[in-house]
Amino acid sequence: MSKSNNTSSEFIHHTAMEQRLYDRQIDFSPLKYKDAPMERDVRQKKFPLDAFVDLEWNGIVFPFAIDIKCGYVPLSLIRSAIEQMPHYAKQLDRHLMIYIPYIPNEAKQMLSDAEISGVDLCGNLFISIPGKIYIERLDNPNLFPSASSIRNIYRKNSSLVPRMFLLQPQFDSMTDLVVKLRQHKGHLTQPTVSKICQQLEENLIIKKQKGIAVNQKSLVLIQPEKLLEQLEKNYTSVYSQNVRTAKLKIPQTEFLERLVRWGESSGEKIVQTGISGAPAYAVMVRENILSFYCRNVKKVLSVFESDLEETIRFSDVCFAEPSENFVYFDSRENLLPSPIQSYLELVNGDKREQQAAEAIRQNLLNHNQ
Repeated sequence: MSKSNNTSSEFIHHTAMEQRLYDRQIDFSPLKYKDAPMERDVRQKKFPLDAFVDLEWNGIVFPFAIDIKCGYVPLSLIRSAIEQMPHYAKQLDRHLMIYIPYIPNEAKQMLSDAEISGVDLCGNLFISIPGKIYIERLDNPNLFPSASSIRNIYRKNSSLVPRMFLLQPQFDSMTDLVVKLRQHKGHLTQPTVSKICQQLEENLIIKKQKGIAVNQKSLVLIQPEKLLEQLEKNYTSVYSQNVRTAKLKIPQTEFLERLVRWGESSGEKIVQTGISGAPAYAVMVRENILSFYCRNVKKVLSVFESDLEETIRFSDVCFAEPSENFVYFDSRENLLPSPIQSYLELVNGDKREQQAAEAIRQNLLNHNQ
């Protein structure tokens, strides 16, 4: 199959996609073209499909009617097309197929449930004709990402918007969401938040509905489990630099109280790591070491030099400077981290940590019911 050098599907026009089909450049293997693809009779306006193609395998012919969608095709548009296509199946006496620049793996279940096949420009193919044939080849990457989309909305600072929906499943408007983000120490611009919400909607995780005010849309979380799953799947461990450990000269509880007061008075960013703060959200044995993310380790050590002694042996407190600010999002009293951060740090840990993560997960999901 020939591939475009363009990196955005905005340049893949409908006629160009049709031509690739007519030139037999679309990869349907192991099925083969029986005859040249045919353009649908333009007089059949009641059937808004684009082409007919007959494919053959082991002497069996499978006639398809194809609906072509060009440009950036989100999950919401795929779902809409899938919902409309079955109305034409019996009248056309053909199997149905959607042909788009890229088939996301999340669309497989939609296609399977509707008994509709799919093919794309990236070499992906999904053929499902119950009782006759099943082909699944959906591991090729997207060669045509939207130029306006954010690379990964579930990772690093972009993940703050998905995390906010787990804390509060509905917002009166985009402005309301931005305000709530800032209240939880999530500082993203409204255009960035809007782009992230657009992708969440396209991924069928949130929906927009009529808001309280005229010409205003409220934002509602509709798939909290899928959202949490995406955050977990895309989470990368916090990269920390300037990691320093020390031995306390005073009890941990007393030191924590002093650290809390100093953080409030100085405005310095400091929070317990997700694992260190996890006992506040799940039953688990507290680590011997109190661990913190902070903006300036050197400053913390200087301010509290009379309360601790820097050492790598028998240490009971640790400070690290994180490369990203998302660790401070939704931090709580006593320098506790967000329960979401605790969950994400625990879920890939040992058996004990995974058990604690499951308890936090249930609390997060119950909060959204």
